Amino acid sequence: MTSIALAALSMIATVSVAQAQAVLRSVGVYDAPTHANVVDLNNWGGVTYPVFTGGLPAAWAANSGGVANFDQPELLAPGYPAMGMLNARVIYGVGGVNTLGMLFSGPANISAPVGGAVPISWNGVLQVPAQPVGAPFTIKLQPSTLRPLMRVGLTILQQQTQQTIGVTWIQSGGPNLTGTVTPAVGAIPTRDICFLRQATVPGGIVAVQIMVTRAGTATPISFNIDDFGFQH
Repeated sequence: MTSIALAALSMIATVSVAQAQAVLRSVGVYDAPTHANVVDLNNWGGVTYPVFTGGLPAAWAANSGGVANFDQPELLAPGYPAMGMLNARVIYGVGGVNTLGMLFSGPANISAPVGGAVPISWNGVLQVPAQPVGAPFTIKLQPSTLRPLMRVGLTILQQQTQQTIGVTWIQSGGPNLTGTVTPAVGAIPTRDICFLRQATVPGGIVAVQIMVTRAGTATPISFNIDDFGFQH
């Protein structure tokens, strides 16, 4: 193969990787009042929902945390909607000096929700297609700072299909933390659930795994995340 052909292939690979990465600006408020829909329920451990959300503005101001809301104004690249993303880089803090790498186990979209779900912030969500049976959607978390993430919370939006939601927080040097909920069927949207955990080991939380299935079955279904909050 000629050097010109190799260079062309290298350029194509570089462009493909760039197109598969979303760049997001974080905000300091979880479940902002820009949308009438709000978090209805929470599944928490180690820290309550009011304490977690109440501490995020100060954490963001101190460059120590933030919220990825996946909304169009905060999506800096590649443009809204961003389809087939394999990772995201979240710029966080008032100074924008830190970033959180979010590496996805498979393609996901930053777009309008599916399944009749309604966002809690504005117009965008992280929309995840149905995963293979037994293979949860994994988000590896890689902060640019060496400080571990000690609190991670995310909201799974209710859909028209009743769903069973399982979330696992992977800790560095400690046991995994888990939460599973099958919300009752109600009017859309009345069952948007924030899954929230505080790390129990100094190494913090390094990944989150999510599996959503049709309630009463092992059949995976697509789901929507809005918002995703984190704090050192």
